[in-house]
Amino acid sequence: FARTNIERMRALLAEKAGIAEPALQVLRGRDVHRDALQAAVRDAAGRFRGAGNLLLLYFTGHAGVDASGIPVFFTYYTTTNASGGFEQVVPRDDLHAWLAEAKAAARARGAEFQVLLIVDACRVALLAPPPLARITPSADWEWYGTREGRFAEAPSGDAASPFTEAIATAADQLTRGGVGEATLQQLATQA
Repeated sequence: FARTNIERMRALLAEKAGIAEPALQVLRGRDVHRDALQAAVRDAAGRFRGAGNLLLLYFTGHAGVDASGIPVFFTYYTTTNASGGFEQVVPRDDLHAWLAEAKAAARARGAEFQVLLIVDACRVALLAPPPLARITPSADWEWYGTREGRFAEAPSGDAASPFTEAIATAADQLTRGGVGEATLQQLATQA
C-alpha cells in the first residue's frame, strides 16, 4: 500500500496543487534513511523565499513508539550510527529538531514557513493500542491516520490506504467546488 499511497499523494500534489519538481520530492526505497530525510528537509526549506510558505511532509509506512514513548517512523534502509549500531527509525522529536533548525536558517535569510506533517502509518502508538506514545507540543501541524485505541485501517488489494484516499478525495472535491476545475493553489489564492 505504501507505493500506492505515495503515487496517490504525488498525483494530488502535482495535478491538484500544481507542485512540480524540484519542489515535489519523493524519497523511496533505499533513499529513505535519516540522513536523506534530514537533507530533504534542509533542501526544501532552503528554497523558500519570503513568508507564507508551507512544507508538507507525508510519511506512509510503519511507525511505532520507542521505550521512552517517542513516536518513531521506520525507514527502509539502515545506517550505522556513531556507536556502531544500526538506526532504522527516525524519532518524531528528531524530525521536529530538524524542522526547527531549518526554520531558524530560513528566518536568517528572511524567509518563513509552516509545516504540515501527515503520517499514514499502521500503528502510531499514540493512538493505536496500547496508547503508549508521549507527544510533546510542537510548532508544526500534524495529522495521523489512526484513531484513539485503533490501528489505522488497512487498504484492500492495491488500493491506497483509507486515510490517504480520504485526503485525496477531499482535495479532489474541493477543487471541483461547483465552479469548474481549479487547483488547490488557485483556491488558496481566492480564499
